[in-house]
Amino acid sequence: MHLHGPTTARRADPGSTGAGPADTQLKDMRTGNATLPQEVWQKIASHLGVRNWAQVSGTCKATWNVELQDVRVYECDRLGNAGVAWLLKRAQHARTLLIGELFGEALQDFALGLLQSPHSFTNLAALSLNREDNYRHKRTHEEAEALLMMWTWLAGQARQLQYLNLTLIQLKGLPRLPQLKHLQLHLKNGDCRRVARCMTDALPSLQTLHIICLNDSQDDGPELLLAAMTQLRSLALRGVLPASLALPESTQLHVRVHDIHAARHPIWISLLPHLRTFHIDMQKEDSSFDAKENIPLFLFGPSSLETLIVSVRGFETVKAPIQLRGSFLEVERLAIDTLDDIHVEVPAGHGWRLVNFHTCKSLGIRLHDMENFVDNRPEFSFQFTTLQGMGVMLLTRYMAERGPLDGIESHWS
Repeated sequence: MHLHGPTTARRADPGSTGAGPADTQLKDMRTGNATLPQEVWQKIASHLGVRNWAQVSGTCKATWNVELQDVRVYECDRLGNAGVAWLLKRAQHARTLLIGELFGEALQDFALGLLQSPHSFTNLAALSLNREDNYRHKRTHEEAEALLMMWTWLAGQARQLQYLNLTLIQLKGLPRLPQLKHLQLHLKNGDCRRVARCMTDALPSLQTLHIICLNDSQDDGPELLLAAMTQLRSLALRGVLPASLALPESTQLHVRVHDIHAARHPIWISLLPHLRTFHIDMQKEDSSFDAKENIPLFLFGPSSLETLIVSVRGFETVKAPIQLRGSFLEVERLAIDTLDDIHVEVPAGHGWRLVNFHTCKSLGIRLHDMENFVDNRPEFSFQFTTLQGMGVMLLTRYMAERGPLDGIESHWS
C-alpha cells in the first residue's frame, strides 16, 4: 500500500498537453536534468559511499560532476586504479576525508593514486586515516609504509586541517600544523614517546588531544610536557601511563586505565586539580577486583572529578557491600559495571546527577537516606538478573508513594 499526500499539480485542461509543474519535474528527472541543489547531491553521495555513488551518479547528467564534500573510503569499495582516479578528480574540494579499512592491493592502489594524482586536498578540514580496529589485522611492512606515505602527502596539502584522527605505527613525529585544533592519536608506546617530544612546537593551536596506546603497555610511558600549549582545553589518555605530565592551568584531564598498577600510580595525585574523568576499565582481566585493596587512595578523598567509572569482571568481596565514600559520592556521574554480583551501600550526602549500577548477575543496593536520593532526582540506571535484599524494591515503593516526580524516569530490566 502506498499513501501520498496532497499534490499541487494542476489538473490538465482537455486541450492542453497535460504537463503541469509536477509532470515537468518528472520529465526533467527522466531526461537527466534534475534540478536538485548541488549540496543535496553531496549529502546523498556521503550517505551512499564511494562505490554506490559512482554507480548512481552515471544515471543523471546533474550528478556526473558533483564535487564530493564528505568522502569515506573502505576496503569494500574495491575502487581499483580507475576508481581511485575517478574519486580524486571529484574529491579535490572535499572538507572531510576518512580512509578506513584498506589492506593489501587496495591500500597500495589508493596510496599510489593519491601520489600520482594532479588533484590535491587543500580544502580538508577533517582527516581520519586508518582506525584502531585495523590493528586486529597485523600490518605488513609495505602496508605500514603506504599509510605513512599517505599521511605525509596529505599533511603537506591540508593547510586548513582542524581535526585529525591518526592511527599509525612507525610514526617518528608530527609536522607543524599551526591551524589544527583537535587531534586523536592511536599509537604504540614507543611512537607515543617520540611524538610527545614535538607536540608543543608542532601544534600551537591545539584545543583537544586524545592519545590511545595500541599495545596496552604501561612501561616507559611518554613525557607529556604540555604546559606551553596554552590553547589546550582537554587531554584524554587511554592506556597511557605518562612518565611525567605538565598541563596548562585550565586543561581538563580524562584518564582510562586498564590495570591496577596504572590505576594506583602516584602521578594522578599530583594531577587532581586537572582530573575530571577517571575510568578503571578491567573487564578483560581474568582476576576479580578487590574493592578494599585496589581502589586508588585518592578516590577516597576530595577531588575535582566529575565522572568516575569502574568496569571490572567481578569484585572479590561480593558478599560484603562496597562502601561508597569520597569521590564516589561527590562526582556528578558514577558508573559501576561488572559481570559478577555487586552489593553497594549508599550513604547520605551524595551529589550524583547520573548513576549506573550494572551487573550480569545479582544486584543489591542499600540506601541509607532514600528521601535524599529521590529529592536529588538523579538519572539512574540499574541493570541486573536477580535482586539481593529489598533496597531496590523499597526505592520503587517510596517513589510510588511520593507520586510522579518530574525529571525522574525508571526503566527496569
